[in-house]
Amino acid sequence: MLDFSKAFDKVPHRHLHKLDHYGVRGQTLTWILAFLSGRSQRVVCEGSTSPPAAVISDVPQDTVLGPLLFLAYINDLPKCVSSTPRLFADDCLLYWQINSPKDSEILQQDLNNFQDWEKKWMMSFNPDKCEVLTVTMKRKNLIEAEYTIYGQPLKTVSYTKYPGLTIDSKMNYNELISNISKKANSP
Repeated sequence: MLDFSKAFDKVPHRHLHKLDHYGVRGQTLTWILAFLSGRSQRVVCEGSTSPPAAVISDVPQDTVLGPLLFLAYINDLPKCVSSTPRLFADDCLLYWQINSPKDSEILQQDLNNFQDWEKKWMMSFNPDKCEVLTVTMKRKNLIEAEYTIYGQPLKTVSYTKYPGLTIDSKMNYNELISNISKKANSP
């Protein structure tokens, strides 16, 4: 499970030319860029206010267009890996069947490829929020490996949350059912 760091805040407006690939050009692209431009932000601290600063990289999260622009911006990410990625808002699930140490190397290389993509497109994953989950029905012949981002080992977990799901290392649904029950029984 990979988590983009401040994902929506880091989309540089000047790189939204990627929208051309999806046929967004001409007046529509001009409208989108106008929607994003001319915005500023200020900081207020203990009654003092900073001068306004232009916002040059972000897509507003609280709009319909913001998440769509973010997904269009990162949609080429899967092309740089051998593993299977799943993109959802600012989360990315990357998986690969590990049958040998070579498979572990492929998965780590894909993480390295993601880091190269990040540098090119001015994004970054937050290694503190990224997790490794090994899903297996049998523990025999389990190939263990340590995966890293920016040289930082990723935390190994026995279950993780993915939008709408709790995925367990043994494909056990107890944690998911427990979470749903808690929500259903809360006031």
